[in-house]
Amino acid sequence: MAKSPHDMEITSVGAIEHLLQHKPTQIRQLITGGRGPRRERILELAHRAGVAVLERGQEGLRAILQPFSYTELDRLLAELPAKAIVLVLDHLEDPQNFGAICRTAEALGVHGAIIPKDRSVEVTAGVYHASVGGVANLPITKVTNLSATIKRLRDEGFFFFLTALGEKSTDPSEVPDFDRVALVLGAEYDGMSEKLVEKCDWQVKIPLAGTVPSLNVSAAAAILLFEFSKRLRASASQ
Repeated sequence: MAKSPHDMEITSVGAIEHLLQHKPTQIRQLITGGRGPRRERILELAHRAGVAVLERGQEGLRAILQPFSYTELDRLLAELPAKAIVLVLDHLEDPQNFGAICRTAEALGVHGAIIPKDRSVEVTAGVYHASVGGVANLPITKVTNLSATIKRLRDEGFFFFLTALGEKSTDPSEVPDFDRVALVLGAEYDGMSEKLVEKCDWQVKIPLAGTVPSLNVSAAAAILLFEFSKRLRASASQ
């Protein structure tokens, strides 16, 4: 199978194994070499899933992926359950942060992530690596206008939360419960645009006890997504 210059290729064994187990159709071809029990496990999963395998001596393990399929906004909204959490990411640029956020979001059952089409990170090999393949199972939606998208989400019953360190910010454990939550996260260096800040319902801050004044965006996302997903599961079981 000839390789295209546009092919996305990953070498993370963890990400490849995750895809073979949970989204094997995302792998167009597996290239493998060498020996070892982990390799045998990968080959077994590939053969079971019907993934094409090319063996090449000692080259090591690589997977050539199908192009990532983004989810249209209409489809994302149509498939959301009555109780849902989505992410709105305002011009994130770092694939490692984006991948780490996607890993947490997929693990906690978040229903989708929305990113702008311009001046934003996309799904790359680095994102696959950082998410250990989890990004393949998280609906990612690209939109032209985040402000207009927030209006659509609000019309669908979403309440919006952003992280901020100001006096008006509230501990996330103290905000009311909502059936539909959108967590808005800003860019690593520039933060949130003022236009989006004005559209959010709640500003929340994570209580910190040390000398570091703030957290990396992926760490903040993990803490807040855990808090909101825990509440959503509790309300769903009632």
